[in-house]
Amino acid sequence: MRFPTLVFTLVTLTACSQDPEPAPAAPTEVPAAPAPTPAQAPPPTAIEPPTEFKAQPLSPGEEKRLIKAAQSQKTDDGATVLQVLQHAEKMRPRKFKLAGFDIFYQHDGKPSSVGICYWIGSHRLDDDKYCDIGYTISADHQTLKADVGLVTPEEELELSVSKLNRGRDRFLKEVDERYENECIDYDTKKKLC
Repeated sequence: MRFPTLVFTLVTLTACSQDPEPAPAAPTEVPAAPAPTPAQAPPPTAIEPPTEFKAQPLSPGEEKRLIKAAQSQKTDDGATVLQVLQHAEKMRPRKFKLAGFDIFYQHDGKPSSVGICYWIGSHRLDDDKYCDIGYTISADHQTLKADVGLVTPEEELELSVSKLNRGRDRFLKEVDERYENECIDYDTKKKLC
C-alpha cells in the first residue's frame, strides 16, 4: 500500500518540476520586438512669463527726503548716521570709503529701504562695494528704522547697521575688524583689498 503512494508522489513531483513546453534545441528566428508606443505627453501648459520688475519709483523730492532722513538718524553717541560715516572716512581713508545712499526696492517694485553702500579697502570698483546697511521705509513712507531683517537679538548686535547706530567709535572698530577679516590674508598677512 505504501508503494502506490510513493510512486504517485514521485510522479507528481517529477511532473511539476518539468517545463510544460521544452525549450527549442537550436535558436530559431527571434520575432522582432514590437515598436514602443510613444508615451502620450500631457499637453503643454501655458508658461507664465516671468513678471517684470516694475519699480514704483518715488518722486525725486520723496527720494531726497527719505535719504536725508536716513542721513539724519541719530546714533547712540549723538552723531548722525552721515557724521559717523564721514568720521570713518576721515579716520580710515585707506580702509573705508562711502559710496552713497540709494533707495532699494522689493521684488514687487515697492520701495523697501534707504540703503548705504561703501567700500572696505582700497579696491573701489563698483563690484567691490558693500550695500548691507539700510533703514526700512514704513508703508506710509514717513518713518525709517534700522533694517535688521529676521535675526535674533544676539545676531542683531553683530550687524553693520547696529554697529553704525552705536556711534563713531563702534563703527570705526567695525571698519577695522572688517578690513582685518576681509582684506588681509590670515596666513600670509598679504593685503587682498
